[in-house]
Amino acid sequence: MAFAKGSKIASSMHPQIVVMLIDNSGSMAEEGKCEQVTEAVQDMVTSMQSMNLGGSGYRFLMNICAFGDSVRQMAIAASPREIDIDSLVFLGDDGATNMHFALEWAKDALQQSLERCRKEIRAFQEEKAPNPLCVLLSDGEFTGGDVMEPAKALQSISVKNGNVDVVSVGVGMEEQHFEVMRSIASRPEHAIQIDPGGIADFLSDVGSTIVDSTSVAQLVAKPR
Repeated sequence: MAFAKGSKIASSMHPQIVVMLIDNSGSMAEEGKCEQVTEAVQDMVTSMQSMNLGGSGYRFLMNICAFGDSVRQMAIAASPREIDIDSLVFLGDDGATNMHFALEWAKDALQQSLERCRKEIRAFQEEKAPNPLCVLLSDGEFTGGDVMEPAKALQSISVKNGNVDVVSVGVGMEEQHFEVMRSIASRPEHAIQIDPGGIADFLSDVGSTIVDSTSVAQLVAKPR
C-alpha cells in the first residue's frame, strides 16, 4: 500500500520527534513478540542513521524505552547516529505492564526533545515540523496507576502549529483490556489492534511513515 505524502516534511531545520514505548513485560517473551520488536526497531533506527551519513544535522530525534514494572530508557532526545543499535534489545523480562510510568517518561522525553531542537537548531522552524509521533505498543492488561492523567499531559504538550499524535497499539489484546488503549490514543482511530504475528510488519510501517513523512492517518487506517 503506497502512502501519500504528509503536508509537513522532516528536515534538519524542522526534525520530527519520535517516541517509542515498548511493552517489555513477561507476556511479550511469548510467541516471538520480543524478537519481532527487536529486529524491527533496530531496522528502523538503522534506516534513519543511513539517511544522515555525512550530514551534521538530523531529521529525527528519537526517544525509546522498554517498560514493565519500571521504565528502561534506551534513547532520549537522541539523533539516530547517537543511538547504539546493539542496545535496542527487548527480552520480555520486566514483570508487569505499568503504562502510567511509561507515559510519564514519554512526556518528559518529548519535552526534552523539543527543548533540544529549540536550543540547538539555529532558526528552528517548529511550525514546519511533522507532528511529534508517540507509539505505545502493549500486549496485555495494564497495571500500575491510572493512565488518564499522564496520557492527557502527553497529548497537551504545546507544539507550534501542530499537536502530539499518540498511537496506542494492542497486540492480540482482549477487548476489556483494549479500552485503556483508547484512552491513551490522541484520537479514537489512533487506537488499533494487531495480531501477535504482525508486530514486525506494523513497526516497519511506522518506520516508513516516519522516514517518508507520510500521514499518521494512513498508518492507522491500513488494513491489518
